[in-house]
Amino acid sequence: MQWHFIITIVRPHRNGMAYGTFHGVFTPAPNTTRQDMYQDLVEYVRKQLDVASISDFNVVFFSAEPNELPRHLKAAG
Repeated sequence: MQWHFIITIVRPHRNGMAYGTFHGVFTPAPNTTRQDMYQDLVEYVRKQLDVASISDFNVVFFSAEPNELPRHLKAAG
């Protein structure tokens, strides 16, 4: 099953703080827990930022939901 995720982070930057939001679709391995998914996605963000450690930023928002909409919300057609 695919999951849509959104992660917003904050980190020190020159004269203050910088925020960034990352989003996408993630397909976890079988038996993956929500905590496993979170840790995998935080590691993905770390690599995107090209920083040495996840202690270089803070997650201020995280959401992961099934990517497929329920039938009653899909467009008719």
